[in-house]
Amino acid sequence: MDVRLLKKYFKGKCFDHEKLQAEQYIKNNPKDVDAFLSSQWKEASNIVSEDYSKDLKQSIDFKTSVTKKGRQNLVYAIASIVLVFIVGHFYIQIQSEKASNWETVGNDMNTTKIVRMNDNSTIWLKPGSSISYQPSNYNKENRAILLSGEGFFDISKNKELPFTVTTGELITKVLGTKFNIKAYEFEHEIQVVLSEGSIQLTRNKQDEQQKLGVLKPGEMMKYDKINNNSTVTTTGNSLSKLYTSNNMVFHNETINAVLKRLARVYNLNVNTSMLTKEQKNATISGVFTMTKPIEIIEKILFIHNLKIKRKNQVLYPFKKQQ
Repeated sequence: MDVRLLKKYFKGKCFDHEKLQAEQYIKNNPKDVDAFLSSQWKEASNIVSEDYSKDLKQSIDFKTSVTKKGRQNLVYAIASIVLVFIVGHFYIQIQSEKASNWETVGNDMNTTKIVRMNDNSTIWLKPGSSISYQPSNYNKENRAILLSGEGFFDISKNKELPFTVTTGELITKVLGTKFNIKAYEFEHEIQVVLSEGSIQLTRNKQDEQQKLGVLKPGEMMKYDKINNNSTVTTTGNSLSKLYTSNNMVFHNETINAVLKRLARVYNLNVNTSMLTKEQKNATISGVFTMTKPIEIIEKILFIHNLKIKRKNQVLYPFKKQQ
């Protein structure tokens, strides 16, 4: 968590999606937040000790030569810092209670999980994925969620409360539409595919927001989290039925990236040391029915004339002999 975001949050200057991130962080990291407040107090204390240390010592003894006005200014300065610290302490208690209202829905199964929201929106969560939101606020103050992993969204229309999905720095904003987001935390790329309607994509970095563009049906945006750039292309695999059933959809992705994702999602041990760099960078596009994880891997490797062997619970992809 960026310290600047916490400072912004406690000043009440966060955007809605930033509030979501900050409150989730407060809920999950109370000790770190306490340390943050303490550091802010120390910084303030250092300023006072440097600027007023002599006056402070003299103000304790009312027989010193410090003027009444000087003592008064000093008292005001100290009182202000103490007040900020006390208010901050109670504020974080209140915000921690607020943050504790977060609910996380995860999918630890090998099939797609359907999540129905109270605004009649439906989310199809892929294996190893999760969403977080605040039930007490959802469809009242906002329709904002955090996504980790991959999900397809069929969002009901509500012009007064736009639906937003936050995945790291990328924010997807909609009024009512159908789209898929693939945003695994361990991958450097986020993919957004639009099936129906339109969506606006924005990059949020600290205090700056950069509009990346508006997608039309059949378009896909790939956002590079490392280099902070994005590209928009058309795709034939944008139909909603491809994402709402037990399918895995790949859009020109490397064998290496796909194997890493499957290994993380399904808790498999995959060793690619027997593949050459060229074989690892071979790309794959298409739709695969989710059966057993190993069967999916075998189907993907078959396309590039690769096989897999197992040894001591480790899977080794390799090139088949001609």
